[in-house]
Amino acid sequence: MSSNQSGQVTAEFIFSIVVVFGLFMLFLSISFTFSVVEAGQYIVYSTARAQAGGNKDQASQLAAAKNKYQQLGKDPAFAFMFQSGWFAFAKQPDVRQGNGTDFRTELGDGGSLAYQYLKVFTGASASFQSKILDLQIPFLKAKSGDDSGFKTNINAIIIREPSQAECYQYWDKRAQALKALPSGTSFYNPSSYTRMEDGGC
Repeated sequence: MSSNQSGQVTAEFIFSIVVVFGLFMLFLSISFTFSVVEAGQYIVYSTARAQAGGNKDQASQLAAAKNKYQQLGKDPAFAFMFQSGWFAFAKQPDVRQGNGTDFRTELGDGGSLAYQYLKVFTGASASFQSKILDLQIPFLKAKSGDDSGFKTNINAIIIREPSQAECYQYWDKRAQALKALPSGTSFYNPSSYTRMEDGGC
């Protein structure tokens, strides 16, 4: 080895170690983010499932969803996701119950006939940000520059069951329609009619 090449192996070794460590941190951050997203999907799914079940009215269904989201956010198994500073979850979920508030615009072709009549895009959504992915890796351009990190929404689309109040409204309208039939007065007696609601009224 000539005198002008002394230390070359040391410089290459240092350079390689820095690059390898940077890539290791990048892959570790991506893997950790995927794991947290999986846990976030469970939280949002549980939120949507809590509001999907039949309840007294829509307000009660919405309250059940928000309570479930807060409950899971405080659970020790998930609390680090909200408190570590590496990730940012929405403080409140975006719950849409139909009747003009659904996710058709965000998740489907809202202009097609199918989506106009089949309002199935109800459920819950929560914004998610992975600040841990906003890295500054030597020799690699990995920092976004605006300190925003990776952002997305985690969604859970579950069709909401009708509430008890909606079932009563449905049966009242049905009773009025039956009474309005020409033969309604002869075969239909509202006073002897008994409601039997199930999940689909």
